[in-house]
Amino acid sequence: MKRTTLISVAIASVMSAVATNSFGNTVVPSAAQKEIYTSGNYNATRGATFDDAWRKPDYSKKFKEGKFFYYVISEENKTVGVAPATGIDNVYQHSMEVPETITHGGSTYTVVAIGRVAFANMFNLQSVKLPKTIQYIGQGAFWGASILKIEIPDATEELDDRCFKETIKLGSIKIGKGLTKIGEGAFSGCWNIKEITVAEGNSAFSNRDGALYTKDESVVIKYPSFRQNVKKVVLPSTVKKIAQGAFEYCEYLTEITLNEGLKEIESSAFYLCTHLESMKIPASVDKIASGSAFCLLESCKKFEVAPGNATYEALMDGRLLADKKTHTAVSLLFTKDLATITLPEGIEHIGNRAMLVLYENGGIESTYRNKGPREVILPKSLKSIGEYAFSGSNIHSVKVPDAVETIATGAFQDCKNLNYVEIGKGCKTLGDFVFSTCPALATRDKGIIRVYAEMPPKVQNEKGQSVNFDEDLVKGAQLQVPGASLSKYQEASAWKKFRQIVKLEGLSTKEVENESLVLMPSAGVLRIQNPEANQVNLYSINGYLVHSTNETAFSVELSTGIYLVSSNGKTQKVYIP
Repeated sequence: MKRTTLISVAIASVMSAVATNSFGNTVVPSAAQKEIYTSGNYNATRGATFDDAWRKPDYSKKFKEGKFFYYVISEENKTVGVAPATGIDNVYQHSMEVPETITHGGSTYTVVAIGRVAFANMFNLQSVKLPKTIQYIGQGAFWGASILKIEIPDATEELDDRCFKETIKLGSIKIGKGLTKIGEGAFSGCWNIKEITVAEGNSAFSNRDGALYTKDESVVIKYPSFRQNVKKVVLPSTVKKIAQGAFEYCEYLTEITLNEGLKEIESSAFYLCTHLESMKIPASVDKIASGSAFCLLESCKKFEVAPGNATYEALMDGRLLADKKTHTAVSLLFTKDLATITLPEGIEHIGNRAMLVLYENGGIESTYRNKGPREVILPKSLKSIGEYAFSGSNIHSVKVPDAVETIATGAFQDCKNLNYVEIGKGCKTLGDFVFSTCPALATRDKGIIRVYAEMPPKVQNEKGQSVNFDEDLVKGAQLQVPGASLSKYQEASAWKKFRQIVKLEGLSTKEVENESLVLMPSAGVLRIQNPEANQVNLYSINGYLVHSTNETAFSVELSTGIYLVSSNGKTQKVYIP
């Protein structure tokens, strides 16, 4: 599989903020944006201890000595950390060696930290040597760099969150004996790892079969993703938790045996294990992170849940993993099949990322874009749709049942082919970015959002603050609402921005819809949603062919009258007012 990745974004020194979603649909963005800001920092005044002063260093007074920029951690202890370079000073460096000490202003300082995002996005940097004095490596310190190997010094006690995230060429990791803490996603997106070793005497971590575990082997932290000769893995009986991203990108694994006694599986645990043929969930597992844990298991045909598991069950012939206590769809196995699928009645919630396809969009567009079901039929029992639930999926249309009250943040974000959305009567709240980056939905005379709720649903971010829809969406999509509520939508903060707001018109839903076709007649125009791309023939009442196509969404200008629509062996009448 060929992957390409956005690995460098130059931020001018005069910039003070990066707007939300500025780097939408790239690998690094959402979390990385939190690392690319200049306000909100505060002074680091402590000595050689690990508190927030280390995690949020004050770069406002950084200075340059030799090749590097530095920030003072403690004047009393004469300690400094490496700070990010200004401008493009270090962008073209291929090899760097951080010194143990520096002299500045007549004083000698010991270099004890690699600061937050210090070497981030240095896409030419292939080799870095750290001094034995380094005690801390900060958040995103090497994010997006091209280093081939890293040796963590014995003095280093902590690797902070995402410190080596997306270092896609990183092949070898050597961990010193002093390391006691590894932050969340420290090695996330490192798909080229061949070996991980841990120094003898390390009290917190161990190496087993080339993988990184906690010392007691209760948590598997990271398995080398690029071990072409290893096809099967059996977890030891001691494992209680599979950490975030532990087996991500392990494309060569075909089988993994999860041990009885395993309790928890964290997010992205098996992301893009494309040749894993089955996923058997032990009876002991009682906590699985939202859907991305099993995202893009392309070869996996079904989940198998051991008898006696009190929390989880496999539905839809094993294709759907569900929480039977909360009636939540946890994860739907990916398929390239375009056929419509139907979620079973009884499902009340679709979990966060449960149907997600293109997680982080890391250069896999050509492989997975436009693959998978064109339509997912949701059950009447459904009450909520979670964050990024369908993000990146191939759905062309969706009908949200009347019982659904909440559609969370990004639920349909990045659904490139989505062109028809129907929202039921009970909807009260839509999250931020819910239809963001849906170009078909934002296309004039093609995209339609039909809302049956009499009161306009609130559109809010995670803090409960009112937000707007994307500008291209409100310019292009047609919003159809109940006639009696037209004025309410025209006055509601987010909804009033739609350029086209019309009353629901035409025949009843029962008369104009079948399993594969949606007809939307209005004055002088017939709009048709054809999610399965069947051949559609439009005839006059006298039997003359007016239009013929297999487009998934199209519109035809017509005179007032009755017409016949034929598709998939069915013919129906439609009246154009």
